[in-house]
Amino acid sequence: TDDNLNYRYTYGGDFGDSEKNDTGCIDGLVFPDRRPRPGYYDMKQVYRQASATYENGAVTVESRRYFADLTDMDLVWKLECDGRISHQGRIAGLEIAPQGEQRYQLFDASEAYGHAILTLSLVQNRKTAWAEPGYETGFEQFEIPTAKMPVSVHRAGVLRATESGETICLETGSMAYVFDLQHGCISQIRCGGRELLTAPIGFSLWHAPTYNGTSADLWRKLFLDRAAQKTYAAKVVERSDGAVDIVVDLALGAPSSLPAMTGKMRYTFCADGSVELRFDGTLKEIIPRLPLLGLEVHLIRELDQAHYYGHGPIEAYSDRHHSSKVGLYETTADENPTPYIRPQENGSHYGTLWAEVENAEGQGIFFAPLPGSELCFNISRFTSKQLYETMHNFELVPRDETIVRLDYRITGISENGAITQLEPERDALAARNQRFGFRILPYLNAPDAFAELN
Repeated sequence: TDDNLNYRYTYGGDFGDSEKNDTGCIDGLVFPDRRPRPGYYDMKQVYRQASATYENGAVTVESRRYFADLTDMDLVWKLECDGRISHQGRIAGLEIAPQGEQRYQLFDASEAYGHAILTLSLVQNRKTAWAEPGYETGFEQFEIPTAKMPVSVHRAGVLRATESGETICLETGSMAYVFDLQHGCISQIRCGGRELLTAPIGFSLWHAPTYNGTSADLWRKLFLDRAAQKTYAAKVVERSDGAVDIVVDLALGAPSSLPAMTGKMRYTFCADGSVELRFDGTLKEIIPRLPLLGLEVHLIRELDQAHYYGHGPIEAYSDRHHSSKVGLYETTADENPTPYIRPQENGSHYGTLWAEVENAEGQGIFFAPLPGSELCFNISRFTSKQLYETMHNFELVPRDETIVRLDYRITGISENGAITQLEPERDALAARNQRFGFRILPYLNAPDAFAELN
């Protein structure tokens, strides 16, 4: 323990032992203090008592048991549209025989709107030796197709662009951006007179290796952990709709080495105060696949409270998101990271539809993927470099800032190739052409997030 009697956990090799299995002794379903690790929830979902399919407002529930019926289970369901419960109900004592199935009509599908998610929870209706009534033994979720979408917000304003030397300032209302033309990036974001960034917004091609990581040495040999932007040109174009485009020709790679990628980033500064970032790049042949592709945003420390709509509340990755529910969640830069005993990549939220990061006063920044893109959202006090270089979680020193990662794609947490065998389309990080885009909107008061998506 430390001076405050907090437990500190170690692993193979920490005691001078030469015959060791490193982190293999702490890589189970629970942490040493018996708190569940994310893998615990994966296993629980694999062992769920029933599965289900959806069609036109109805679900068909199929028992996965071989001997007992499902009368000891209730089906609790809810339909959420744009994060709000639209319909909900409970079916008590499922009369489904072992390996049998039953269809239930839950709602009129035409009444669903916006981004609609149906959640089915299978819960115990009686006490057992291991759990109280109401304990959820498993769940299913379905994204419901909808025809009715929320009305898009009205976006108005006048954008003023002032160029001075190697920078251009773009202002509208209470918001202002400073763009560094020499380095081809957003160097400042001001909202209500307050500077929100602690560093320019930059690319990221690398994350800290995981316990299962087999490519970590290759990534470092290719210098992906040191990749930085090299800017060849930045062109400013004023558009007829009042927006301003800045198109940057760039390469991504370590200093004094061949680039890992070349491409263009188009920044579209809009009159409503938002900026849309669109990247179109080519991965060089020397790089077999990227560990990560996205942006890293360093914010002032007090911007540390997050609201997001995506997989949560536990971390979720492309190969490990079926045990986390899509929904509306809150977290903070201090609470979001998963406290692995030896620090590794952690805390990402696969399939995020939008995220807001703000201070206690409600001032912050809205993030969302552009149509055709994806977002894996992460908020923390630590950089990937810190996680890689620190051997124990109690040795991590939080930075005096908030680090937000906007990842387009990131390798699976298992990194064993299984995900690409089962779902080849998920291996987009090996594709030669890479395209993604995000929308960023600073605010004094949080916008209607779902309306902002239109």
